[in-house]
Amino acid sequence: MNMHLLGVSILLAHLLCPNSATEPNFSDYYDYEPEQMREPDAPPETDVEQKLRSASSVDELMSLIYPSYWSGLKCRSRLSAASSASRFSHRLSPQAYTDEPMYAAAYLDLDVLKSIELEWRKTQCAPREVCVDVGREFGAPTNVFYKPRCVSVHRCGGCCHSEDKQCRNISTGYLSKTLFEITVPITQGTRPVTVSVANHTQCSCLSKLDIYRQVHSIIRRALPECPTLNQTCPFGHTWSISQCRCTIMAPYVQHTTVPPPL
Repeated sequence: MNMHLLGVSILLAHLLCPNSATEPNFSDYYDYEPEQMREPDAPPETDVEQKLRSASSVDELMSLIYPSYWSGLKCRSRLSAASSASRFSHRLSPQAYTDEPMYAAAYLDLDVLKSIELEWRKTQCAPREVCVDVGREFGAPTNVFYKPRCVSVHRCGGCCHSEDKQCRNISTGYLSKTLFEITVPITQGTRPVTVSVANHTQCSCLSKLDIYRQVHSIIRRALPECPTLNQTCPFGHTWSISQCRCTIMAPYVQHTTVPPPL
């Protein structure tokens, strides 16, 4: 009986593994192994690099590097933040959870992530307060200077998330600034004047093609429609190509007469 069972077992093994008694084909094994180890769903290296370079926050960056871990970490962080808010809401201001990022990192340092995120926000493309040299801004002659020499306005600045883009203004207003205009040689004293200085109100990261289109759009809008490019105007007036007539200079520069120095 035992011999009969042994014979049946050998027969089944031979049927299930027909090549077991022969020399294994190592070439087939090695041909199959790379196919087995390859990850067909893995994105190309260039795509990963492009996404990393274009990341706009710590959240987006960590989602690319540690997708599964970061997703669970954010979930636990939200639960922890909600629990803390319910217990200590009477001690916290409404802005407590909007100005600073909150992470409950397990092996990533919490303070490091906060520091990186805050620095990231500070350096983004946005209108920034800068000092503008008035004489250089308006192309004043060398014998004319202003005091104070500079005025404070906002201009677009900061870094874009992609290296092929530049921070440019897409909306501009004008601020009136009053200062002294001094002409050398001094014959009539100093004069307080009011000038209008461009102030950037909105910025955006634009590609070179977008910048080209923006500049040429401005040029097309600025093309003169008046047949007379220039004409002599009365004192205190200037020729306006857009209006095709002489206009008063007061809306642009207002002079206030003061007595000459003693």
